[in-house]
Amino acid sequence: MAVMDESNPLYIHYSDNPDLMHVSHPLYGDNYSSWKNVIKGTLLSENKYGFVDGSIPKHVGCSAHSLWLYNNNIVAS
Repeated sequence: MAVMDESNPLYIHYSDNPDLMHVSHPLYGDNYSSWKNVIKGTLLSENKYGFVDGSIPKHVGCSAHSLWLYNNNIVAS
């Protein structure tokens, strides 16, 4: 298996799991704009924003599909 470059959005770092990706800026009804900026900045810094905006394809039918599912689950949680 080839080594994956850290710039690849499918790369899984040891800190990439739902328990460790916390955002300390909770969403309340009146702070959506600032919350969205914090979330977007966090996902951009982790190279995972493409799972939200759809620019990272699902990789259906190939070996990277399970990595896509794992990363998508992390972003969704």
